[in-house]
Amino acid sequence: MDNKELKKKIVDMVISKVWVDSFEDEIVIDRKVAEAFADALIATGLGDVKEAKFEADHYWNMWQGALVELERAEHRAEVAEKALYNALEKISCSVCDNRACFGFDTLDEEAEYCNSWWLQQAEKELSEDGKK
Repeated sequence: MDNKELKKKIVDMVISKVWVDSFEDEIVIDRKVAEAFADALIATGLGDVKEAKFEADHYWNMWQGALVELERAEHRAEVAEKALYNALEKISCSVCDNRACFGFDTLDEEAEYCNSWWLQQAEKELSEDGKK
């Protein structure tokens, strides 16, 4: 809504309202007074929504960008998980030299066991590197 439309709305509201003074006497406000009142309100910035709209658009765009990034991260995580499962299917337990890997009922059980073994190996190597 531009200032002209806002002024018309304010003037119409001021004119249509029944105004009374402290003695309960009705006061009639003519169009010129109502227009001056509307101009004064508009001069204070009433109805100026440009800054609020700019901020709303800015935050909306940030939120949309964050959603896109989240979707990309989820996709990358799914791809990485699939790649790990594919790799696990191709490597045998002889790589980790841990014969206890055989005999799992599901690939998930084997993956959990092997992952924990690889994590222990990494922690062991890191602690040995720290001693040097």
